[in-house]
Amino acid sequence: MILLEAKKSLRADMYVNRVASLLSAVMAVFMLALGAATVHAESASTAHVLAEDVKNDLIAVIKKKESLEQEGGPEKYYAEIEAVLVPVVDFGYISRGVMGKYVKSASDSQKASFAKTFQQGLVTTYGKGLAGYADHDIQVLPPEGDVTGKRSLSVVLRVQGGDTTNILSFSMKQNRDKEWKITNMILNGINLGKTFRNQFDQAMQKSGNLDQVIADWRV
Repeated sequence: MILLEAKKSLRADMYVNRVASLLSAVMAVFMLALGAATVHAESASTAHVLAEDVKNDLIAVIKKKESLEQEGGPEKYYAEIEAVLVPVVDFGYISRGVMGKYVKSASDSQKASFAKTFQQGLVTTYGKGLAGYADHDIQVLPPEGDVTGKRSLSVVLRVQGGDTTNILSFSMKQNRDKEWKITNMILNGINLGKTFRNQFDQAMQKSGNLDQVIADWRV
């Protein structure tokens, strides 16, 4: 029984490590492409039309990375990246989904703490790899069919660089203020929301301490 449990734990660790390696390779593309999904829109079609505006904001930050770091260190650069992403990504919604079944037993303080940790980890870790993707060709594909009046939809992007092409699908929802927010993403068939949730679940199975898992969380 002990040997079986050890093997299960080892397989879980290998799974998490394999996923982490994959995410490290593709997340820079993900963060750049995030900018291609809009923040403010009055209709689903506008969500696609205005996509280029936010993408350009993010690319502008990337191109001035060196000057920002000279002015205020890496924190200045990360703060600029975060300022672009926060209006676009519903970090609170995503982080609660990542916590999965454990969110029900979590206190408001724990949920807020993880949302902050999740957001900071995502921005800091993968902001480091963005510079190399500033010249990639990112195309927001037109919606399929009539999306008028819809408050949730998928925005599909094609990211091309050299011989590599990545297809990303963003799950987006419109809030009460008519703002579109990203709530999940599927990259080349990999559901990142589920991937992070599996990572959180594995950490909880090993630790059993929610506060510790939140404190130790790494994207």
